[in-house]
Amino acid sequence: MEAEHSPPSRVAVIAVHGVADQRPCETARATADLLAHVSAVASRVTTAKTTGQDPDECVQTGCYQAFEESELRILVESLLPAGRESPASVKQSPDKSPPEFSWRQQSRTAASRIHGEKSDQRAKNDVAYDYMCEQLSQHVVSGSDGVFETLRLDSVRTGSKADVAIFELYWADLSRFVGNWLRWVIEFYQLLFFLCLVGRKSLDFARASYEQPARSARMKFWRGWPIFGWCQIVSEQVLVLFVPVLNLYLLGLSSCILPLLIPVNWIPKAFIGFLGLVGALGTGFVIYRKRRTLIPGGRSWPRWLPALFAVFAAIGCAGLFWPVPESARYLWLELAWWLVPFAVITLSMVTFQKSRPGAFPAGLYAGILVSIVFGVQLFLRHANPPQVMDAILRASEYTVRALAISWLIILLTALGASISAFFAARAVPEAADKEPCVEKDKASRAAWTANLTLVLPALVVLILNLTLWQTIIGLAVPSEAVVAASATSEKSKSPLAFINQSELWNAPHSPINDPAIRQSITEGDPVWKASQRLMEQSYTPFYWLICALFAGAALLLVWSITPAVIAELRLDEQKNQTPTQRTNDSSWLGENLSAGFRAMRLSGEIVRATFIVVLPLDIILTALRPDLIKVEWMQTANHVFLIVGAWLVAALVVAKGPFKGIALGLRSALDVALDVINWLRLHPLESNPRARICARFRSLIRHVEEWKDPRDGTGFKAIVIFAHSQGTVIAADLLRFLQHPDNAALAPKLPIYLFTMGNPLRQLYSLRFPHLYSWARHDGSTWAGDEPLPAAIGVKRWVNAYRSGDYVGRYLWHPDGFSGAVNPIWSTEEVHIDGRSRKREFCIGSGAHTHYWDETAPEIAVELDRLIGLAAR
Repeated sequence: MEAEHSPPSRVAVIAVHGVADQRPCETARATADLLAHVSAVASRVTTAKTTGQDPDECVQTGCYQAFEESELRILVESLLPAGRESPASVKQSPDKSPPEFSWRQQSRTAASRIHGEKSDQRAKNDVAYDYMCEQLSQHVVSGSDGVFETLRLDSVRTGSKADVAIFELYWADLSRFVGNWLRWVIEFYQLLFFLCLVGRKSLDFARASYEQPARSARMKFWRGWPIFGWCQIVSEQVLVLFVPVLNLYLLGLSSCILPLLIPVNWIPKAFIGFLGLVGALGTGFVIYRKRRTLIPGGRSWPRWLPALFAVFAAIGCAGLFWPVPESARYLWLELAWWLVPFAVITLSMVTFQKSRPGAFPAGLYAGILVSIVFGVQLFLRHANPPQVMDAILRASEYTVRALAISWLIILLTALGASISAFFAARAVPEAADKEPCVEKDKASRAAWTANLTLVLPALVVLILNLTLWQTIIGLAVPSEAVVAASATSEKSKSPLAFINQSELWNAPHSPINDPAIRQSITEGDPVWKASQRLMEQSYTPFYWLICALFAGAALLLVWSITPAVIAELRLDEQKNQTPTQRTNDSSWLGENLSAGFRAMRLSGEIVRATFIVVLPLDIILTALRPDLIKVEWMQTANHVFLIVGAWLVAALVVAKGPFKGIALGLRSALDVALDVINWLRLHPLESNPRARICARFRSLIRHVEEWKDPRDGTGFKAIVIFAHSQGTVIAADLLRFLQHPDNAALAPKLPIYLFTMGNPLRQLYSLRFPHLYSWARHDGSTWAGDEPLPAAIGVKRWVNAYRSGDYVGRYLWHPDGFSGAVNPIWSTEEVHIDGRSRKREFCIGSGAHTHYWDETAPEIAVELDRLIGLAAR
């Protein structure tokens, strides 16, 4: 028996929130509320029948005193792999930029890894550890990341002399953008582009596992792997780099209409003003990039810098008196204006280069080509504004053709990726220690992930781009000939009335020598009609069919999880149910969702077929029958689906504003997807989300380890990590990394108990990224499969709880297949225990993904209290 004066045991609880819209400190307070009510709700928890034994599991339910809240500011340090030196401590050029984009170079790099040119066998055999090392290797803590502001909630667990302190790991601010509506739209596009990269990583890891062994064994279809990889990377690079850049330059060409609206006598001043603006922007950017070279050691700025800005000011003043030749004034005006969008797009690509290597070279190459085309057209047609309008439209037509070629490349390579994936998945050597079908199943899942993450972003980008362009043309381009304005004319309420009421739209147009364009645009058509026809030709007469199939796939996806959502709304009804009724409801919902997952696979196949089959047939049919473009009912159907696309864009814009209800939950889905994708991102190397989150998490653990009570000098005895959803992945990945033998110096010094809820490691991560997360999935047919092992991630016990309708994450150690009348996986009357490896898993009933922290889940509060009591004992 302990002496009365001995200090009580201290247990730290680290609460880690999941996906969706979380607020700071919300998770820690919700955890405190769970524990504060645990003694009251314990009576509602039916004593469950246990399967398996662990003599140390029995702990009496505790009672907690009032929680006292205090604020914390924790110093954050980079978490670097063993043997890696912080980039901040290495002297290197401040202006050193990532290597230029080259898909051939990236292919060679992938091939070198596949052929085993790495000497480090450990990294070669553990791709998950190797990839995480790469993500963390260049991280530098900077700016607001240097200090983590959180809170601490202290209480006493009476009856066991245990002091409990709750901390929160808040990571949502490191994973998502915060900004205005424009940033949200950009965020959505980045999500689509990063999705392609994640798919490529899944493919790279599969190739590293199978290509070289299949080649050595001279298997029949081993060449399917390199062809698959080549098709995927070409399609992904064109989609992610060239399609958005060409759309931006098409928007820049459209903006060249604005200088034509300037009064004639203001043209010389505008010309010099545009030059001065571009020069100032360029000079400021160069100074920023070379600031450490210009002022080494942090000395004062050189005296000649103000003189440089004075030169640009003098150029602007000289423009008031500098004569511009009348015959070429529109030529020089447009060229000077063109420098503005060219500079803005180029600087944007420089910024994007950090997150997506290759963005700047791709933007520069596309910008130079578009500039040459536009310059040639202007040189041939610049005598008056109508001719300049014709030149702008001709340059736009060439850019549209370049976009069409880009999409053709994407279509062909995506089709090639699907065909080669079919054969590559059959070139899988059998592993000696596993069933023959296991590796083939992993290869098929990796191939399907790579294909889906390619065609889904491509189809969404295509629909969104066409919707945005239709909206722009609808606002800026008149639908009929513009009549000269008079004093009695009624003014349009359109925000772009000053553009679409210009008589310049009546200018005659001479289309470029392209058979596809001349099918719908004839010589001498006015610019307004030619612009409308060019848009109609771009989205083809069967655009409605593509949108309908995509909408059908989305509805099938929604239909699959609808029972789980309904069950989530009716959780209060479980309070009055008998244990048998709860188990029956849980079992029905669990089996229903499992069937829904199979339907989701069909949804993905519809998306893939729409892109690689329906869209090419649509293009071919349009080329053979150009008269279909003018079919009236098809155009009407197109406009109906364009309204749906416009809602999607509007939902993105208002998703965080007072009208966020219009989004119908789209923003929450976007947050979920962003968290998953950002966790797997590699770039920017110095500040990718995983490196920032792990640095904060390890710094919080270090604070708990080093904290001492100022009264008696004692510290915490153990740590309980209480994680939900994506937070479980963050915790497991970090603990596994710290547990690696090379990182002994970084490993936690206190015992750790892990409690996860709605854990997506098996249901999402190991399913869709089978090689990166192979450590988190077992293929056994009985409870409890080996992986994931608590000892492998350095925890004394691992408890996993789930709801049967949780579409993000459910069980970890149960087998997928079951043959019997009642599946024990969904039973609320059983707790499965593996005392040997210290695993514990149970279902808390029906419901979906969000209600683990409230009064509808008393089992969670009781289990968390049990772990705290176990850790304190």
